[in-house]
Amino acid sequence: MEKETLNHKDIVSDMEDGNATFPEASCRPMNGTFNSNSCQRSPFFNGLGCLATVIIALASIFGNMAVIIGFFFDETLRSQVGNRLIVYLSCTDTLTAILVMLPSALSVALNYWPFGIAACKMHAFFNYSFSCSSSANVAFISVDRAIAVAYPLKYQSIVTDKVIFGFMGWLIFQGSTIGTILGLLKWSGYDNAEGVCAIDYTANDTQAVFYLFNSACIVCYFIPVSIISVSTFLIINIAYRSGKRDNQPMFVRRQKNSHMKKTIKSMIVVVATYYICFTPYAMSKLAKVLLRVDMPPWLNYATTITIFINSASNPFIYAILRKDYREAFKKIPNMIIK
Repeated sequence: MEKETLNHKDIVSDMEDGNATFPEASCRPMNGTFNSNSCQRSPFFNGLGCLATVIIALASIFGNMAVIIGFFFDETLRSQVGNRLIVYLSCTDTLTAILVMLPSALSVALNYWPFGIAACKMHAFFNYSFSCSSSANVAFISVDRAIAVAYPLKYQSIVTDKVIFGFMGWLIFQGSTIGTILGLLKWSGYDNAEGVCAIDYTANDTQAVFYLFNSACIVCYFIPVSIISVSTFLIINIAYRSGKRDNQPMFVRRQKNSHMKKTIKSMIVVVATYYICFTPYAMSKLAKVLLRVDMPPWLNYATTITIFINSASNPFIYAILRKDYREAFKKIPNMIIK
């Protein structure tokens, strides 16, 4: 396989001066060499990836906007404190579609980043900020549901507006911090293989990148997935014990069991979707950092698309599966006509 030595310092210098052009074969250097075969996808795959990303982005925008509109125009939804987390998640996912997915779709179609280094830095910032914030938000929603099931009578006194806004403040702080460190500093650039602006896993200061990325991976993936799994286990365990001990009349028990089954089903969907969407991306990046193993270019972008799919699927998981949101959605056309 033919390789061409690439001067990484010259590239960084050009990027800092704003002169980087990101040509078609602009995968960043791996171990000090440039390997064009490891980062080029076929034109067919680029077109297919661009089309898929645009469709996912549009689905995410319309689905999440429906959730946001439904919340603000429906008094029943506004009265439920926990729904604020769902609306925050929808806002994050809408911004992801506009500021991350659509630029990524264009860069994949062109096979290079056309907007310049400053925009690339901001793209990386938005990418890491929104994905990390979304991941943590899913964990908070899982905790909210677990509290509602475990302490139904005390729920309103535990989960207050102050608690929810505290969660939101943490989401903003965490996402902005991760986005700034990984996206805005010297380690980021356009990754042709992933189709997004991202951290350079083979930067000169590899030790710093190693610790930064692994810290971010723990905060943005392993901690949320642990919280989601524990919350789901608690909900299922409480439902199982409640069904065995319940001495209430049959019709009351059936109503409670029906509500509990819906809650369990939605939480299982949450866990499954989270694992399916986030795990391939996290594992492929860990393989790059820990094992110095890169994936085929089509697989790299496929893991990026799974993250995008998560943003589009959230409205269906947290809203459309719920009857109160479905009722709110039915009112939207009438509101638009009026």
